[in-house]
Amino acid sequence: MSRKSNMILRNMILILLLITISIIKPPLSRPGDQAISLKEAIRRAYPAALAWRKSSELAYAVSTEPGKNVAEGNKGINGRKTDWNIVFTDVMSGQNLWVAVRNGQPEYSHEVSMGHTNPIKSSDLRYDSISVISILKSGQHWDRPAKIHFELIYNQSPLLRVYQTNRDAGTTITWIDPRSGHIVLNRNGTVN
Repeated sequence: MSRKSNMILRNMILILLLITISIIKPPLSRPGDQAISLKEAIRRAYPAALAWRKSSELAYAVSTEPGKNVAEGNKGINGRKTDWNIVFTDVMSGQNLWVAVRNGQPEYSHEVSMGHTNPIKSSDLRYDSISVISILKSGQHWDRPAKIHFELIYNQSPLLRVYQTNRDAGTTITWIDPRSGHIVLNRNGTVN
């Protein structure tokens, strides 16, 4: 083969190799691209709950980052996370539907018995994960976190717990009333 033929063949192989790699390996996306707020995660999960039971209501929500290194991914410092678990309840049966939101989109759901039977009304969520960050920063409750985790629970009334983990692995837990934005409890400690 001539030198020109070898060069063309080599270039064709290189192009085919690059095409193969691009097909096999999806393009990298920045970790924060799909990060959404608590309210947005609930809104996106709600159609799965309605398909499960027309009378389903929100019962619990928690941000998750399974298997992700603290140094990578979205750390929640802006009030947005990529992964959420949203739990809905059917008050009549006591059953729960768990909807996993991954990379900002509902990925799967399962009917489970979790004991979350007290519904949380959407009108009780006046303050979202984004707005509670502003509340924490405006007072003396900002711990310069390396990572933030959110949990919406019902404990006699709806409460939004914010876990701030600092660089020394110390954790500050702040309980916020999502209806009023008032800080109910703020304490330092470790979470096991």
